Amino acid sequence: RVLCEAWSLVERRSRGMELHVVGIERHSRDDVNAQGRVIFHGRQAAIEIAKLHRQCTLFVLPSLMDNSPNALVEAMASGMPCVASDAGGIPSLLRHGETGWIVPAGDAMALAEAILRLLADRDLMCRLGAAANAEVQNNRPSVVAEETVRIYRSIVAGEPTV
Repeated sequence: RVLCEAWSLVERRSRGMELHVVGIERHSRDDVNAQGRVIFHGRQAAIEIAKLHRQCTLFVLPSLMDNSPNALVEAMASGMPCVASDAGGIPSLLRHGETGWIVPAGDAMALAEAILRLLADRDLMCRLGAAANAEVQNNRPSVVAEETVRIYRSIVAGEPTV
């Protein structure tokens, strides 16, 4: 619902764009009252989602509650600039203005404004996408494991861990 409301607002100010919706059930199509193109992909395999990431300009996740959304991490890993709500664990994955853009959950106007702000600033989108990708790379299992081992070794050796 929030994305549909936001998309209607975005479309009024920036025509000719497409909204690609992945993972939403078919009955939600009736909720979109946007004038622009809205393409529903339904549930997709990871390879298809990766293709969509390469084709799209911006990733939007307007969750009302979400603990640790894989969809957001996948978009970050692809280097897409991301806009997401401040629901659940999302702020622990995405830092506002650094690795993405965070808006209040359920606020369609704020979501629309964030989308339009990023679309108007190509440099900001590039910076956010690159920072998001770097953040995900720093949290790969091999990197986390190496850091964990380093911390345990320093503890055992009686060294400061910071």
